[in-house]
Amino acid sequence: MARYSSYGELDTQYAEDLDSNFRGFNTRLRSDGLQAGMLQQSDNFRFQREGVAQVRKSITVTKAPLTLSDTNSFTLPFYVYGDPDGSTTTSNNITTTALTFGGVNVIATVPSDFYAKVQASTIINVGAITGAVDYTPGNYSIISKMGANQISLNLSGNFSSASGNTTLGAPELVDSQVTAVYGSTLFEDPTNEGEPYILIAGNAKAVAVKLSDQSTVDITYDSGAVEIGQPVNLIQAFNRVFLFRKGKTALEWNGTLTGSPNFTKVASGSFTQPSLLDSSNNTVITNGKVTVSETGHGLDNGDTVVIVDKGSSGLTNADEYRVNVDSVDQFHFFANVDDLTSHTVGYIKRVSRGGGYTHMPASEYGIFHQDRLVVPFTHNDASTPVSRGIIDEIAFSQLEGPDIFDPVFGSSRMYQGGDDKVMGLFSFTGDRLLCFMRDSIYLFENTASLEAAGMTKQLLTKDIGLVARRSVIQVGNQVLFLSDNGVYGLSFQDLYNLRGNDTPLSESIQSIIDDINKEYWQNSVGIYYDNRYYLAVPTGDSQVNNTILIFNFLNQQWESKDTVGKTDRNGANVNWDIENLIVAGSGNDRGVYAVNTLGGIHKIDSSDTSSFDEVITQIGGTTKEVPIAATMRTRQYNFKSIDRKKWNTFELQTQSSDSLVSDMDIKFITENIDDTIEIGSLSDFNGRNLNIGEDVSIRGRIGNRRAYGCDVTLTPTTGKPKIKVIKVMGALTFNSTQNAR
Repeated sequence: MARYSSYGELDTQYAEDLDSNFRGFNTRLRSDGLQAGMLQQSDNFRFQREGVAQVRKSITVTKAPLTLSDTNSFTLPFYVYGDPDGSTTTSNNITTTALTFGGVNVIATVPSDFYAKVQASTIINVGAITGAVDYTPGNYSIISKMGANQISLNLSGNFSSASGNTTLGAPELVDSQVTAVYGSTLFEDPTNEGEPYILIAGNAKAVAVKLSDQSTVDITYDSGAVEIGQPVNLIQAFNRVFLFRKGKTALEWNGTLTGSPNFTKVASGSFTQPSLLDSSNNTVITNGKVTVSETGHGLDNGDTVVIVDKGSSGLTNADEYRVNVDSVDQFHFFANVDDLTSHTVGYIKRVSRGGGYTHMPASEYGIFHQDRLVVPFTHNDASTPVSRGIIDEIAFSQLEGPDIFDPVFGSSRMYQGGDDKVMGLFSFTGDRLLCFMRDSIYLFENTASLEAAGMTKQLLTKDIGLVARRSVIQVGNQVLFLSDNGVYGLSFQDLYNLRGNDTPLSESIQSIIDDINKEYWQNSVGIYYDNRYYLAVPTGDSQVNNTILIFNFLNQQWESKDTVGKTDRNGANVNWDIENLIVAGSGNDRGVYAVNTLGGIHKIDSSDTSSFDEVITQIGGTTKEVPIAATMRTRQYNFKSIDRKKWNTFELQTQSSDSLVSDMDIKFITENIDDTIEIGSLSDFNGRNLNIGEDVSIRGRIGNRRAYGCDVTLTPTTGKPKIKVIKVMGALTFNSTQNAR
């Protein structure tokens, strides 16, 4: 394009604008008010440190450890056949008119009305068969419909001596089958140098998946005592893993992967408060070793005793000591005091600082804070827990022990008599505990002693609350969380005093925040990794987390809205969810893992060698390959003029990735006059797909479209192209010297 040193009043002056050094996207401001390098849409993109925009890495399946029986488990779709024989009886079963045994399958001849209703590849319930060996009645697959009212059944067993008929009917729900993942957590094996596992909890069992080699270990639940049919929360603490079930007694596993790992119920029911140990002549002190003889003292190694009556010994009343247990009738500890022959001293186990010790409450979740577990105190510790009718109180476990809890009078409740609810707890720098309420936030300090006189409680704000417990993370001097108004932050100021930020961090993507399904946003989950905040949320009408919003701390901008496509490469429907996000692994295995309720453990941002996400969409199902639906839309270009322009040409500098060929569709959208201009594809301009690693600059015409402003939409269709520079050129169309009338 020619350039001149001067122009006349009626000359057409061409201008150009470009974007490079991409940093983030903004949906709140008008697109013509965005700064260079900002996009108005970024779906499934990442911005590299040099400012290049590229389609994100693919999601890959690490492991799908939960499986279903091939023959008798529910898979989708399944059908419930009501009264298939057309009778008026209450039974839904029919009786076969003939069974044929032999070969791999059993052939059943059925009434015509039943034959018309059943379908191949689904399941029905099959009853007992006379003479069958190693066969169990239950749900089995229909292999095919064979004509003449015959269906082929995939039954397991020995039918050489079988005879007679059987009953067929609607499939039955079986408790022992794994139907969903209800919770997950990171588990680091303390017996193997912290080897990382991801632990997932199904309704029938839990499974620990070793990230380094994807080997698995099943962890059972107490037979007959446990049922899991609701979301659960897991946490590793004190070399154990606790599984919290709201309103039900929690489970614990000792963290040992060998033998027969098993989750058992924690202690519950009436709690025996500490008793005085003051038997006659119970204490002997020799060379600083204090030996105490007390029949059935009930202490364990590491328990703490308090001196309540020192007698004539050199001990001091109110001093505390940790004991070593010698036998059920003797324990000892060490103290810097003079020797003493048999003498009576009064001891008692550490006593409650508040309303009396309890077993672990039947809480929805818990956190590890300063060598204690802290839980919301909504339910009691009875063998059959009941709600306390209190939603604003928390309880602390005993120091270095999760088996005894101590609600602290006057300090562990927030709005006493109010209706604010404890939504989440978060442990951070020093001896500080954040208590997030639904409509406020509190700060606890000096929790080490649990003394009502020492522990302090401070109201930080009554204007902001928490909506999603697992969205809370700490990054440097900020604590981020999802509130009613979006992602807010608390910042450390003035020697770690906390102050709430006035403006939400998500202010620039408020339209997406507004699209979160508020009926289910309490399930949102966030983590921090690789200088990014990943926040999984349910958007649109989704009842599960289906979108990941990513904030890049290096760029200080929201980077992408990540989703998995709705159909796989074969056109089949895909429904993928994010139950949890976990940072785990070591070396090349280190990364962000997404666990879904359908049994899959997936690694986010995992592969550069494929343009498809690999996801699990069904318990026991196979991996589905889903094209990554990436789109970027630039800011609107207007040359900082309100006049109408004539848009004529563009230039795009792009490069293919190091492992895939690339192509993309190019589209321009103009405003006033509104229009959509399909320019074509990269391969149209280049004559072919862009080869692996190839760099190209293409130029094309927009067509002299007249409009106030225009923007560019790039939609990769092949590979993962890198976008370096986008430039548009045009001219002002109104250059008359006459006044407009």
